Amino acid sequence: LSVAESELDRHVRQHHRVFSLALDGTEQPIYLQHVQWSVLDDRALHVDFLRIDLSKKLHLTVEIGFLGHPVGLSKGGRLIKDHTDLKVVCLPAAIPESIEVRIAHLDVGIAVLAKDVHLPSGVELDVPPETVVCHMIAEKVQVEAPPAVAEAPAAAEPEVVAKGKKDEAEAGAS
Repeated sequence: LSVAESELDRHVRQHHRVFSLALDGTEQPIYLQHVQWSVLDDRALHVDFLRIDLSKKLHLTVEIGFLGHPVGLSKGGRLIKDHTDLKVVCLPAAIPESIEVRIAHLDVGIAVLAKDVHLPSGVELDVPPETVVCHMIAEKVQVEAPPAVAEAPAAAEPEVVAKGKKDEAEAGAS
């Protein structure tokens, strides 16, 4: 199976996921599962399609779009994105391009759970409702104490290791 690169590129850029493909003279609905891109020239190298039934729900992973500037950031907090996509179940006609999660209300210590995410009509969660999507934590600031200036111990008198001439003469006389 081969697809014209220009046509595939046009559909992918418009975020189309469900296609009708003519195979052996019959039209079959397919779902665009994955596109492998070239790192050198941003061209499609490989495409995975899944044959689907338009009347049956699909289990999919949809990207999350985080909207807003959390209030906790101005208080020194840090936003942790626990998930950047969400598993959902829906009919092929209801597949969302992305799921918007509003985070402007997030303050330090607050989390957005999967059950709190507003899903488009016809889309259901495929993860436990208590799954944390993102949360705000207090940034830990470490204050370094100035290095203590240790007083150097008083210099001790050096120890004499070798015998002097006087000591050698006395040692030879004994």
